[in-house]
Amino acid sequence: DNLVLDSMKINDIDLEDGIYQDKLSCGSTLTFTADLWNIGDSDQEDITIRVYNTKLGIDEEFNIGKIRSFDKEPISFEFTLPKELDEDGWNDLKFEILEDGDVFQNYIDGDDVDAVFDALLNLENCLLPEATISASLDTGGKAGKPMLIRTTITNTGKEATTYLVNAY
Repeated sequence: DNLVLDSMKINDIDLEDGIYQDKLSCGSTLTFTADLWNIGDSDQEDITIRVYNTKLGIDEEFNIGKIRSFDKEPISFEFTLPKELDEDGWNDLKFEILEDGDVFQNYIDGDDVDAVFDALLNLENCLLPEATISASLDTGGKAGKPMLIRTTITNTGKEATTYLVNAY
């Protein structure tokens, strides 16, 4: 018995060897699609797919139910990526095929192998500028009269950052 994920795509772009070649922005929506194939000679029941990545805060299960022998079931999941992370870069989404709550065992070359698949993502725009702002009224504040507001912007991050301040 074997259950496999095939034709994996993220946002309608094919994964090449499990790798999403484009970049995804933090806070964006990710749509994952694939075909779940039963390439074994037995129907499988109570099938669920677990998708997880601790760093991204994703841990969800999707009930597939029954999948017949030598048949495929199209699957689609949608996630909103976190708006900010500690760093940009590569993250791995894990897909486990479960049967009755346990990882399904594929029989390959005489061995039982966990039915676990990966999709590697490259995230960008995850680091938000860190700053504290304080403001105080120095002089003025009456309608139609000039006023002076003193502000202090402090970069509390670890890297140099440019801030643009507009006064209206």
